[in-house]
Amino acid sequence: MLMADRLFAGFIVILGLIGLIGSWELSGEALRGGPGPGMMPRALALILIVLAGGYLAFLLARPPKTDKAFTNSYALKRQALLIGALSASALLSYLVGMLISMGLFIIFVLGVIEKFPWKKSILVGVATIISVHFIFERWMGLQLLKGIFF
Repeated sequence: MLMADRLFAGFIVILGLIGLIGSWELSGEALRGGPGPGMMPRALALILIVLAGGYLAFLLARPPKTDKAFTNSYALKRQALLIGALSASALLSYLVGMLISMGLFIIFVLGVIEKFPWKKSILVGVATIISVHFIFERWMGLQLLKGIFF
């Protein structure tokens, strides 16, 4: 599973770099002062890069061993679904906004990939949307990506 983990961590680092580059299109400062709409995407991209990069460095420091992840079709299917869901969520955020995209991603990952009960998956997704909305938009006064339909 070492090679599959390395590939997945490398993909997340690349995705974080793409997100960091894309976040520079958004303003870093709000009109009324304070952090602007570019702050959260930059912070999330940096967190992705640091965590996945550290994990990748840890994996690269380990001695190579035989990798059976690519023979296990179930594990490969789950990783491919997760990569696809993450990519779709990033693209969908421009259409429906960051909050809805994040909620759908969480519901999909918990319900389909992790096999949580659907009620619990939906509850966690909705609770995440509400929490992020109140923390970032109401409390911190940041403007999150709304999408073209909103």
